[in-house]
Amino acid sequence: MDDLPRAMSLHVITERVALPSYRKSVLSLLRQLRTEKMSWPGCLPGVIWQDASNENRIFTLDTWQTIGHYRDFHQTTATRMLVEELEVLLEKPSSIQLAKDVPIEDFPPRIPIHPTGSIPKLGSSPT
Repeated sequence: MDDLPRAMSLHVITERVALPSYRKSVLSLLRQLRTEKMSWPGCLPGVIWQDASNENRIFTLDTWQTIGHYRDFHQTTATRMLVEELEVLLEKPSSIQLAKDVPIEDFPPRIPIHPTGSIPKLGSSPT
């Protein structure tokens, strides 16, 4: 995690699989955790998704301004207590993936642009 640039946005994708009889409790705790994140500096709380084929499999996506903001939030006593309460309701430990923004200029254009700035017709090649 330390190799992420500090000014870069950090996207945190978390997968959780609730024990079947605790799915509603897990969702309730995730909503509570999201509310806590909304008041935390440097966090843009994202969304909560349920897997279309397994409603006990739940994903969250949050965006943090820096890795420092993310770490600071997770070091608070209130957050640690919520996460501990949540983890005991899961089939297995949460899976957390970290992703960083990729500047759009790193992607090549999909359609070749003609030197005049026009898009070539289908079947023709740019000259």
